[in-house]
Amino acid sequence: GLRQEDREQGSIRRLTLREDLLITDFALIKKHGKDDHPGLVFAGARGTDPLELYEDSSPLTRWNEAFRQTWRVSPPRPRSIPSPADGTAVDGYVLKPARWEAGRKYPAILCIHGGPNAAYSDCFHHEMQLLAADGYGLIYCNPHGSIGRGGAFADLRLRYYTIDKEDILAFLRQTLLDEPWIDADLLGVCGGSYGGMMVNHLIAVTDHFKAAVSDRSVANEISDFFLSDIGLSFTADTSGGHLWTPGVSSRMWQSSAISLADRITTPTLFIHGAEDYTCTMNQSLQMQAALAYNGIPARALIFRNETHGLAFEGRPKARVKRLTEILRWFGRYLKPEGRSSAPDGDTAPVSHDDFPIYVADLIHK
Repeated sequence: GLRQEDREQGSIRRLTLREDLLITDFALIKKHGKDDHPGLVFAGARGTDPLELYEDSSPLTRWNEAFRQTWRVSPPRPRSIPSPADGTAVDGYVLKPARWEAGRKYPAILCIHGGPNAAYSDCFHHEMQLLAADGYGLIYCNPHGSIGRGGAFADLRLRYYTIDKEDILAFLRQTLLDEPWIDADLLGVCGGSYGGMMVNHLIAVTDHFKAAVSDRSVANEISDFFLSDIGLSFTADTSGGHLWTPGVSSRMWQSSAISLADRITTPTLFIHGAEDYTCTMNQSLQMQAALAYNGIPARALIFRNETHGLAFEGRPKARVKRLTEILRWFGRYLKPEGRSSAPDGDTAPVSHDDFPIYVADLIHK
Protein backbone atom coordinates (compact mmCIF):
# COMPACT_ATOMS: atom_id res chain seq x y z
CA GLY A 1 0.00 0.00 0.00
CA LEU A 2 0.87 3.70 -0.17
CA ARG A 3 1.52 5.88 2.86
CA GLN A 4 2.11 9.61 3.26
CA GLU A 5 4.67 10.95 5.73
CA ASP A 6 4.09 14.29 7.44
CA ARG A 7 7.57 15.24 8.60
CA GLU A 8 6.39 18.32 10.49
CA GLN A 9 3.85 16.34 12.49
CA GLY A 10 5.96 13.19 12.63
CA SER A 11 3.05 11.08 11.46
CA ILE A 12 2.34 8.60 8.67
CA ARG A 13 -1.08 8.35 7.05
CA ARG A 14 -2.19 5.35 5.01
CA LEU A 15 -3.40 6.43 1.56
CA THR A 16 -4.68 3.10 0.27
CA LEU A 17 -7.21 1.08 2.19
CA ARG A 18 -6.21 -2.25 0.71
CA GLU A 19 -2.93 -3.83 1.69
CA ASP A 20 -3.18 -6.66 -0.89
CA LEU A 21 -2.41 -4.40 -3.86
CA LEU A 22 0.95 -4.23 -5.61
CA ILE A 23 1.23 -0.58 -6.73
CA THR A 24 3.43 0.17 -9.73
CA ASP A 25 2.67 3.88 -10.30
CA PHE A 26 0.45 6.60 -8.85
CA ALA A 27 -0.61 10.23 -9.18
CA LEU A 28 -2.34 12.72 -6.90
CA ILE A 29 -5.30 14.53 -8.45
CA LYS A 30 -7.37 17.49 -7.32
CA LYS A 31 -10.99 16.50 -6.73
CA HIS A 32 -13.62 18.90 -8.02
CA GLY A 33 -15.29 20.82 -5.21
CA LYS A 34 -13.05 19.48 -2.48
CA ASP A 35 -10.44 21.49 -0.62
CA ASP A 36 -9.06 18.76 1.60
CA HIS A 37 -6.80 15.88 0.66
CA PRO A 38 -6.23 15.28 -3.06
CA GLY A 39 -7.48 12.12 -4.69
CA LEU A 40 -5.15 9.24 -5.40
CA VAL A 41 -5.09 7.31 -8.70
CA PHE A 42 -2.75 4.37 -9.05
CA ALA A 43 -2.00 1.28 -11.11
CA GLY A 44 -2.29 -1.82 -8.98
CA ALA A 45 -2.34 -5.61 -9.26
CA ARG A 46 -3.98 -7.95 -6.77
CA GLY A 47 -3.50 -11.68 -6.47
CA THR A 48 -3.91 -13.34 -9.86
CA ASP A 49 -5.52 -10.22 -11.39
CA PRO A 50 -3.39 -8.13 -13.78
CA LEU A 51 -2.94 -4.38 -13.43
CA GLU A 52 -5.92 -2.03 -13.34
CA LEU A 53 -6.36 1.64 -12.42
CA TYR A 54 -7.74 2.42 -8.97
CA GLU A 55 -8.95 5.59 -7.28
CA ASP A 56 -8.68 5.56 -3.49
CA SER A 57 -8.62 1.73 -3.60
CA SER A 58 -11.76 1.45 -5.75
CA PRO A 59 -11.23 0.06 -9.28
CA LEU A 60 -11.62 2.56 -12.13
CA THR A 61 -11.00 0.13 -14.98
CA ARG A 62 -11.67 -3.48 -15.91
CA TRP A 63 -9.43 -3.70 -18.95
CA ASN A 64 -8.44 -7.29 -18.18
CA GLU A 65 -11.94 -8.67 -17.65
CA ALA A 66 -11.88 -10.57 -20.95
CA PHE A 67 -8.46 -11.98 -20.07
CA ARG A 68 -9.72 -13.23 -16.71
CA GLN A 69 -12.69 -14.92 -18.33
CA THR A 70 -10.67 -16.50 -21.15
CA TRP A 71 -7.36 -17.62 -19.66
CA ARG A 72 -6.60 -19.97 -16.80
CA VAL A 73 -4.25 -18.35 -14.29
CA SER A 74 -2.12 -20.41 -11.93
CA PRO A 75 -2.23 -19.06 -8.33
CA PRO A 76 1.14 -18.66 -6.56
CA ARG A 77 1.55 -21.04 -3.63
CA PRO A 78 3.75 -19.54 -0.88
CA ARG A 79 6.48 -21.50 0.83
CA SER A 80 9.46 -20.70 3.04
CA ILE A 81 12.75 -22.31 4.04
CA PRO A 82 15.45 -21.31 6.53
CA SER A 83 18.54 -19.86 4.89
CA PRO A 84 21.50 -22.26 5.06
CA ALA A 85 23.65 -19.26 6.01
CA ASP A 86 21.89 -17.88 9.07
CA GLY A 87 18.44 -19.45 9.40
CA THR A 88 16.60 -16.35 8.21
CA ALA A 89 13.37 -17.22 6.42
CA VAL A 90 13.71 -17.29 2.64
CA ASP A 91 10.22 -16.81 1.25
CA GLY A 92 9.12 -17.80 -2.22
CA TYR A 93 6.42 -19.33 -4.37
CA VAL A 94 5.58 -22.22 -6.63
CA LEU A 95 3.27 -22.05 -9.65
CA LYS A 96 1.80 -25.23 -11.05
CA PRO A 97 1.28 -25.52 -14.80
CA ALA A 98 -2.02 -23.91 -15.73
CA ARG A 99 -3.47 -27.27 -16.81
CA TRP A 100 -1.88 -29.33 -14.07
CA GLU A 101 -3.22 -32.87 -13.60
CA ALA A 102 -2.52 -35.15 -10.66
CA GLY A 103 -0.29 -38.10 -11.44
CA ARG A 104 1.66 -36.40 -14.22
CA LYS A 105 5.23 -35.12 -14.23
CA TYR A 106 5.99 -31.63 -15.53
CA PRO A 107 9.14 -29.67 -16.39
CA ALA A 108 9.83 -26.67 -14.17
CA ILE A 109 11.77 -23.42 -14.42
CA LEU A 110 13.64 -21.67 -11.63
CA CYS A 111 13.21 -17.88 -11.93
CA ILE A 112 15.58 -15.35 -10.33
CA HIS A 113 14.67 -11.69 -9.89
CA GLY A 114 16.88 -8.72 -10.72
CA GLY A 115 18.35 -6.16 -8.40
CA PRO A 116 19.42 -7.89 -6.32
CA ASN A 117 17.54 -5.35 -4.20
CA ALA A 118 14.09 -6.40 -5.39
CA ALA A 119 11.56 -9.04 -4.33
CA TYR A 120 8.98 -11.39 -5.77
CA SER A 121 5.43 -11.25 -4.42
CA ASP A 122 2.24 -13.25 -4.92
CA CYS A 123 0.89 -10.79 -7.49
CA PHE A 124 0.25 -11.51 -11.16
CA HIS A 125 3.48 -11.93 -13.14
CA HIS A 126 2.84 -12.01 -16.88
CA GLU A 127 5.99 -13.86 -17.94
CA MET A 128 5.55 -16.59 -15.33
CA GLN A 129 1.89 -17.05 -16.20
CA LEU A 130 2.88 -17.39 -19.86
CA LEU A 131 5.33 -20.15 -18.97
CA ALA A 132 2.74 -21.83 -16.74
CA ALA A 133 0.27 -21.74 -19.63
CA ASP A 134 2.91 -23.49 -21.77
CA GLY A 135 3.05 -26.39 -19.34
CA TYR A 136 5.85 -25.46 -16.93
CA GLY A 137 5.96 -25.24 -13.17
CA LEU A 138 7.66 -22.12 -11.81
CA ILE A 139 9.88 -21.88 -8.74
CA TYR A 140 11.01 -18.50 -7.38
CA CYS A 141 12.19 -17.03 -4.08
CA ASN A 142 13.69 -14.00 -2.34
CA PRO A 143 17.24 -14.94 -1.28
CA HIS A 144 19.77 -12.82 0.59
CA GLY A 145 20.11 -9.59 -1.38
CA SER A 146 16.34 -9.16 -1.68
CA ILE A 147 14.45 -6.31 -0.04
CA GLY A 148 11.85 -6.79 2.68
CA ARG A 149 13.98 -8.19 5.52
CA GLY A 150 16.12 -5.22 6.46
CA GLY A 151 19.37 -3.70 5.29
CA ALA A 152 21.69 -6.45 6.49
CA PHE A 153 19.74 -9.12 4.60
CA ALA A 154 19.76 -6.98 1.43
CA ASP A 155 23.47 -6.13 1.54
CA LEU A 156 25.43 -8.43 -0.77
CA ARG A 157 28.57 -6.35 -1.11
CA LEU A 158 31.57 -8.71 -1.29
CA ARG A 159 29.13 -11.65 -0.96
CA TYR A 160 27.68 -11.99 -4.45
CA TYR A 161 27.13 -15.60 -5.57
CA THR A 162 27.71 -16.99 -2.07
CA ILE A 163 24.86 -16.91 0.45
CA ASP A 164 22.39 -15.77 -2.21
CA LYS A 165 23.30 -18.71 -4.42
CA GLU A 166 23.01 -21.15 -1.52
CA ASP A 167 19.57 -19.76 -0.61
CA ILE A 168 18.34 -20.28 -4.17
CA LEU A 169 19.70 -23.80 -4.47
CA ALA A 170 18.32 -24.78 -1.04
CA PHE A 171 14.90 -23.44 -2.00
CA LEU A 172 15.06 -25.42 -5.23
CA ARG A 173 16.09 -28.64 -3.48
CA GLN A 174 13.33 -28.39 -0.88
CA THR A 175 10.73 -27.62 -3.54
CA LEU A 176 11.74 -30.71 -5.52
CA LEU A 177 11.27 -32.80 -2.36
CA ASP A 178 7.87 -31.27 -1.58
CA GLU A 179 6.47 -31.18 -5.12
CA PRO A 180 6.74 -34.69 -6.62
CA TRP A 181 4.95 -33.62 -9.80
CA ILE A 182 8.09 -31.71 -10.87
CA ASP A 183 10.38 -33.69 -13.15
CA ALA A 184 13.81 -33.06 -11.63
CA ASP A 185 15.42 -34.21 -14.88
CA LEU A 186 13.70 -31.42 -16.83
CA LEU A 187 14.66 -28.20 -15.07
CA GLY A 188 15.30 -24.82 -16.65
CA VAL A 189 16.54 -21.57 -15.15
CA CYS A 190 16.00 -17.94 -16.15
CA GLY A 191 16.63 -14.46 -14.80
CA GLY A 192 17.25 -10.87 -15.81
CA SER A 193 19.90 -8.32 -14.79
CA TYR A 194 21.21 -9.62 -11.43
CA GLY A 195 19.00 -12.65 -12.09
CA GLY A 196 20.81 -13.21 -15.38
CA MET A 197 24.14 -12.86 -13.62
CA MET A 198 23.07 -15.54 -11.16
CA VAL A 199 21.93 -17.76 -14.04
CA ASN A 200 25.42 -17.49 -15.53
CA HIS A 201 26.93 -18.63 -12.24
CA LEU A 202 24.46 -21.42 -11.52
CA ILE A 203 25.01 -23.12 -14.85
CA ALA A 204 28.76 -22.95 -14.22
CA VAL A 205 28.67 -24.59 -10.79
CA THR A 206 25.78 -27.07 -11.18
CA ASP A 207 24.51 -29.48 -13.81
CA HIS A 208 20.89 -29.29 -12.60
CA PHE A 209 19.55 -27.46 -15.63
CA LYS A 210 18.78 -28.71 -19.12
CA ALA A 211 18.28 -25.19 -20.52
CA ALA A 212 18.87 -21.60 -19.40
CA VAL A 213 17.87 -18.08 -20.40
CA SER A 214 20.18 -15.30 -19.24
CA ASP A 215 18.62 -11.88 -19.84
CA ARG A 216 20.48 -8.49 -19.77
CA SER A 217 23.22 -9.94 -17.57
CA VAL A 218 26.84 -9.20 -16.68
CA ALA A 219 29.42 -11.95 -17.12
CA ASN A 220 32.72 -10.06 -16.97
CA GLU A 221 33.00 -7.59 -14.11
CA ILE A 222 36.28 -6.14 -15.38
CA SER A 223 34.85 -5.06 -18.74
CA ASP A 224 31.62 -4.02 -17.01
CA PHE A 225 33.67 -1.69 -14.77
CA PHE A 226 34.73 0.28 -17.86
CA LEU A 227 31.64 0.01 -20.11
CA SER A 228 28.59 0.18 -17.83
CA ASP A 229 26.99 3.55 -17.09
CA ILE A 230 27.16 2.59 -13.40
CA GLY A 231 30.38 0.57 -13.60
CA LEU A 232 32.68 3.06 -11.90
CA SER A 233 30.31 3.36 -8.92
CA PHE A 234 28.26 0.16 -8.61
CA THR A 235 30.98 -2.31 -9.56
CA ALA A 236 33.53 -0.57 -7.38
CA ASP A 237 31.11 -0.53 -4.44
CA THR A 238 30.14 -4.18 -4.72
CA SER A 239 33.74 -5.32 -5.29
CA GLY A 240 35.35 -3.37 -2.46
CA GLY A 241 37.22 -0.79 -4.51
CA HIS A 242 38.26 0.28 -7.99
CA LEU A 243 40.15 -1.96 -10.41
CA TRP A 244 43.59 -0.84 -9.19
CA THR A 245 42.86 -1.40 -5.51
CA PRO A 246 45.10 -4.29 -4.40
CA GLY A 247 43.22 -7.56 -4.65
CA VAL A 248 40.15 -6.13 -6.37
CA SER A 249 40.99 -7.07 -9.97
CA SER A 250 41.48 -10.73 -9.01
CA ARG A 251 38.25 -10.61 -6.98
CA MET A 252 36.37 -9.18 -9.97
CA TRP A 253 37.66 -11.93 -12.24
CA GLN A 254 36.93 -14.70 -9.77
CA SER A 255 33.32 -13.50 -9.37
CA SER A 256 32.86 -13.17 -13.14
CA ALA A 257 30.94 -16.04 -14.73
CA ILE A 258 33.10 -15.77 -17.84
CA SER A 259 36.02 -17.14 -15.78
CA LEU A 260 33.98 -20.33 -15.22
CA ALA A 261 32.51 -20.60 -18.71
CA ASP A 262 34.59 -23.65 -19.64
CA ARG A 263 32.61 -25.64 -17.03
CA ILE A 264 29.19 -24.87 -18.51
CA THR A 265 27.29 -27.65 -20.27
CA THR A 266 23.79 -26.09 -20.25
CA PRO A 267 22.35 -24.84 -23.58
CA THR A 268 21.79 -21.13 -22.98
CA LEU A 269 19.91 -18.30 -24.67
CA PHE A 270 21.38 -14.84 -23.97
CA ILE A 271 19.08 -11.82 -24.48
CA HIS A 272 20.08 -8.16 -24.60
CA GLY A 273 18.94 -4.76 -25.77
CA ALA A 274 21.50 -3.09 -28.02
CA GLU A 275 20.91 0.22 -26.21
CA ASP A 276 21.39 -1.25 -22.74
CA TYR A 277 24.07 0.92 -21.16
CA THR A 278 23.75 -0.54 -17.65
CA CYS A 279 24.52 -4.15 -18.50
CA THR A 280 25.97 -3.71 -21.97
CA MET A 281 25.27 -6.17 -24.76
CA ASN A 282 28.92 -7.23 -25.05
CA GLN A 283 28.35 -9.21 -21.84
CA SER A 284 25.94 -11.58 -23.59
CA LEU A 285 28.20 -11.77 -26.63
CA GLN A 286 31.18 -12.75 -24.45
CA MET A 287 29.23 -15.57 -22.79
CA GLN A 288 27.74 -16.78 -26.07
CA ALA A 289 31.18 -16.87 -27.68
CA ALA A 290 32.68 -18.71 -24.69
CA LEU A 291 30.00 -21.41 -24.75
CA ALA A 292 30.17 -21.74 -28.52
CA TYR A 293 33.95 -22.16 -28.36
CA ASN A 294 33.46 -25.05 -25.95
CA GLY A 295 30.83 -26.72 -28.12
CA ILE A 296 27.77 -25.84 -26.01
CA PRO A 297 24.59 -24.72 -27.83
CA ALA A 298 24.29 -20.98 -27.25
CA ARG A 299 22.46 -18.13 -28.89
CA ALA A 300 22.69 -14.37 -28.36
CA LEU A 301 19.51 -12.49 -29.19
CA ILE A 302 20.22 -8.75 -29.44
CA PHE A 303 17.36 -6.29 -29.99
CA ARG A 304 18.03 -3.07 -31.84
CA ASN A 305 16.79 0.14 -30.20
CA GLU A 306 15.98 -1.61 -26.91
CA THR A 307 17.36 -0.84 -23.45
CA HIS A 308 17.78 -2.53 -20.08
CA GLY A 309 14.00 -2.28 -19.73
CA LEU A 310 13.19 -4.42 -22.78
CA ALA A 311 11.28 -7.06 -20.80
CA PHE A 312 8.89 -4.58 -19.17
CA GLU A 313 9.10 -1.33 -21.13
CA GLY A 314 10.20 -2.39 -24.60
CA ARG A 315 8.19 -1.96 -27.78
CA PRO A 316 5.32 -4.47 -27.93
CA LYS A 317 6.68 -6.25 -31.02
CA ALA A 318 10.08 -6.66 -29.42
CA ARG A 319 8.55 -7.94 -26.19
CA VAL A 320 6.42 -10.48 -28.06
CA LYS A 321 9.50 -11.62 -30.00
CA ARG A 322 11.50 -11.98 -26.80
CA LEU A 323 8.82 -14.09 -25.11
CA THR A 324 8.36 -16.21 -28.22
CA GLU A 325 12.07 -17.02 -28.36
CA ILE A 326 12.11 -17.89 -24.64
CA LEU A 327 9.23 -20.33 -25.15
CA ARG A 328 10.98 -21.87 -28.15
CA TRP A 329 14.27 -22.28 -26.30
CA PHE A 330 12.76 -23.98 -23.28
CA GLY A 331 10.47 -26.05 -25.51
CA ARG A 332 13.47 -27.35 -27.45
CA TYR A 333 15.24 -28.70 -24.36
CA LEU A 334 12.57 -29.29 -21.71
CA LYS A 335 9.74 -30.90 -23.65
CA PRO A 336 9.90 -34.46 -24.98
CA GLU A 337 8.55 -33.36 -28.33
CA GLY A 338 10.94 -30.40 -28.40
CA ARG A 339 8.22 -27.85 -29.09
CA SER A 340 6.42 -25.07 -27.31
CA SER A 341 3.10 -23.42 -27.98
CA ALA A 342 4.89 -20.38 -29.45
CA PRO A 343 3.94 -19.64 -33.06
CA ASP A 344 6.27 -20.97 -35.74
CA GLY A 345 6.66 -17.64 -37.48
CA ASP A 346 6.68 -13.98 -36.51
CA THR A 347 3.32 -12.88 -35.24
CA ALA A 348 3.18 -9.72 -37.35
CA PRO A 349 5.09 -8.02 -40.17
CA VAL A 350 7.91 -5.89 -38.80
CA SER A 351 10.26 -3.35 -40.28
CA HIS A 352 14.00 -3.86 -40.60
CA ASP A 353 14.64 -1.98 -37.35
CA ASP A 354 12.24 -4.25 -35.48
CA PHE A 355 14.17 -7.42 -36.25
CA PRO A 356 16.64 -8.55 -33.61
CA ILE A 357 20.24 -9.23 -34.53
CA TYR A 358 20.95 -12.95 -34.20
CA VAL A 359 24.23 -14.59 -33.35
CA ALA A 360 22.79 -18.04 -33.69
CA ASP A 361 24.02 -21.41 -32.46
CA LEU A 362 27.69 -20.86 -33.29
CA ILE A 363 29.64 -24.00 -32.54
CA HIS A 364 33.44 -23.81 -32.58
CA LYS A 365 34.18 -27.51 -32.21
